[in-house]
Amino acid sequence: MLNFFNLFQPDWKSVSIAFLSAKFMFESYLKLRQHNILSRTVAPSSSNEELDQESFEKRQEYSRVKSKYKLIADTLKYFRDLFIIQSNLNSIIWTVSGGILTNSNFLPQTELSQSLIFCTVSKILLFTWKLPFDLYYNFVIEEEFNFNKSTVPDLLISSFIQEFVQWVIDLTIISSFIKLIQYFGRIPIFHLTAVVWLVFTMGFAIYPRIILPLLLKVNPLPEGELRSKIEKLAEDKSFRLNKISAIDGSSSTAHTNALAAGSPWSGTIAIYDNFSDHLSIDEVVSVAAHELGHLKLFHLEQQSIYLSIIVGSKLLFISKFIENKSLYEQFGLPGGTTPFLIGYLIAQDIYIPLEVLGTFIDNYLKRKIETDADYYSAIDCGFKETTASALSKHLKMNLSTVSSDWLYSLYFETHPSAITRLEALNVAIRKHS
Repeated sequence: MLNFFNLFQPDWKSVSIAFLSAKFMFESYLKLRQHNILSRTVAPSSSNEELDQESFEKRQEYSRVKSKYKLIADTLKYFRDLFIIQSNLNSIIWTVSGGILTNSNFLPQTELSQSLIFCTVSKILLFTWKLPFDLYYNFVIEEEFNFNKSTVPDLLISSFIQEFVQWVIDLTIISSFIKLIQYFGRIPIFHLTAVVWLVFTMGFAIYPRIILPLLLKVNPLPEGELRSKIEKLAEDKSFRLNKISAIDGSSSTAHTNALAAGSPWSGTIAIYDNFSDHLSIDEVVSVAAHELGHLKLFHLEQQSIYLSIIVGSKLLFISKFIENKSLYEQFGLPGGTTPFLIGYLIAQDIYIPLEVLGTFIDNYLKRKIETDADYYSAIDCGFKETTASALSKHLKMNLSTVSSDWLYSLYFETHPSAITRLEALNVAIRKHS
């Protein structure tokens, strides 16, 4: 394949633009389909929620506003990406990074050093691009629906911390990749995939313990009935609960959430404090049981393995193009210059058709994981009524989308829509009653 491409030298830029444009049009079509669903004014009769007309209209309105925002933001992102391809921006940043490296007195003059500078410059530019969208989303959309509780300084600090953590992760992966490629003299697919698996696994483990406390105030769940019942739940399921945390989510958002980290045998559960304002103690325990289900059912391990497979397949695909000199030359790099990082970024656009297919698979697995955790709480832990009532209240509090277009859901949604999720849960409950 490589010899074929080197011989005929396809117009890689046109190929990239064609794939990028096809993906944009496909995703825009799905969003328009979904917008039609969100324009409905009558609540579906099949809803298992106690859904009054006023609540339905408010949830539809919230979903429509977010849908319009995403359509506009993604359209601007499409034109941004077109500009990046047409202007050879990545090659320009690479050249600028080389100039910075040449003028530095403390970095070795290597591809790795230039790649790390490139990553840093790109991260700054992307952060600058994203920040206005984040500000608008939080202080216009979320503010309008009374979800936002944070201030502009809070958001800026939180955004900076998230970008900094992601920058550290990116530098770690890029450094490992380039070192391994230089050591083996080729792209060692297995070793690079192992690096990604290790980073993902460590990320899942340390997020609630190290990263989350940087973003929100996290305290031990106070002694009391709720803590005692969660501890009893863990004991009944032979799970060593290392820590139960209460996240001060109410200071920044009215949205509710919970998360877990660890292994199927031990770990940590963290719950937003504003759950207690709307749910009974037993309902909050069923939320903890849902999070416990993610651990007991090996969901974090499944996600790590799947993500590693996706990255491995992408690396295998990209390895067929990465040494193709015409690829680099057409995107503005001087002849003979073939840095791995730039080749990887360019080849990602050629990978778009497979990426779209992977998105369908990825989101199917994520939706299944959420449904399985619901079943675990309701069936395995015996919280049939409270799991259903807690889920219904949680979806209502967060103004979750009531129903979705089937094709839009398959491609975009990581959680089933409210109707789909509650119907599946109620079917499972009736089956085991």
